[in-house]
Amino acid sequence: MPPTSRRRQRVRRAVAVSLVVPALMMSAASCRFPALGPSGDEDPRAGRGVASERLVGIGYEDVVASSRSWSQVSATLDEMGATGVTVSVGRPEWTAFPWPDHSASWSAPVRTSGEDYVAKAVDVLKEDGNGRRRSITLTIDVLAPRRIAQRPELGALATDGTRSTEVLGPAALVGEGGEQIADLCGAVARRYDVDRVALAELFVESGYGPDDLEVFRRMTGEQDWPRDASGAIDTAAESLGAFRSAVVTDVVRRCAAQVHPTGKAVDVDVRANWTGPGSRPDSGHDYAELLETADHLTVWNYFGISQQDPSYSRQITKSLADSVGAARLDRVTMSVGLWAGQGDDSREVISPEQLEEGLLESATNGLTSVSVTPLSLLDDSHRRAVARTWNPGGGSIRPTSGGTATR
Repeated sequence: MPPTSRRRQRVRRAVAVSLVVPALMMSAASCRFPALGPSGDEDPRAGRGVASERLVGIGYEDVVASSRSWSQVSATLDEMGATGVTVSVGRPEWTAFPWPDHSASWSAPVRTSGEDYVAKAVDVLKEDGNGRRRSITLTIDVLAPRRIAQRPELGALATDGTRSTEVLGPAALVGEGGEQIADLCGAVARRYDVDRVALAELFVESGYGPDDLEVFRRMTGEQDWPRDASGAIDTAAESLGAFRSAVVTDVVRRCAAQVHPTGKAVDVDVRANWTGPGSRPDSGHDYAELLETADHLTVWNYFGISQQDPSYSRQITKSLADSVGAARLDRVTMSVGLWAGQGDDSREVISPEQLEEGLLESATNGLTSVSVTPLSLLDDSHRRAVARTWNPGGGSIRPTSGGTATR
């Protein structure tokens, strides 16, 4: 399954979880925030603007594509009015560059060619056509299916006794798994002249094994998991939300310890709240707490997968302003995802009109950084929609072509 399909699958699952967690439950009629957006008497376009930071997400599938022309991508970024990019460097278990002293972690294209695919992209994309520097964020995906396949006990254990085949449990994240993530953060920060190093897919939504309980005891001082009247683990308990967030923050702290000495910033991808105002404790994403350790947050505004209208983006920015404070909104990016399909292998995407509205509604309530992702799903009509929003009158969009990639 390609990386984009995996993310679609996990986002759908996360949306479903957030709808059933008792602490977050709302009636179907109130699934959208009431009274957070403009009233019916106001201009629905009021307060919308063009973000000052405009990013395009470039996934692993593009970074190591055999026929990718980065000069063509750079020209397209200019045509769309983008001011920066986020570029995937892979995972700790398959990197898009030759990670020194970690050859077992090199991806198949790197093992075959020895090339640094990240450098090839960054070297071309770091400046626009006028010689102005673009902002560059290098993204690390922290999922670990290969490691878990070798050592299943590292996978997050659910209350029904099943283990994740991709997501590390809390004990693994505060232990060796988190250490490897931090080491890759440091390697990336030292190797490339970029602005940020980002962590993606870093979340905790389960993990109830004996080793996880020991971590819970150490972090909270409690002797057992919170339980409901029946004796079952109360997965919606506030103490568990705080624990999940503490585990995520611990990984970010160790990453920051390696990245900050190089002068780069640390960014963390977080899930949007689709059921009400506030953060996502069910995923370990306490926005305000994370911003005490991370320099930046990128919110997954994937309204297509979540079956929300693009206008919902405004509700999220309002909630973010309330959660982290208006003064810190310049440290938050709204990432508009193109995915729309419900099948794991679906290539269905949101329409160009939905994309245009989503980009505009994401630049509301004082939020000034917006991205669109992934590049691999941007067809010509979507690129024109981005250009209408970010670069009106900037010229025509030339057709582009892609390539193939393997891990």
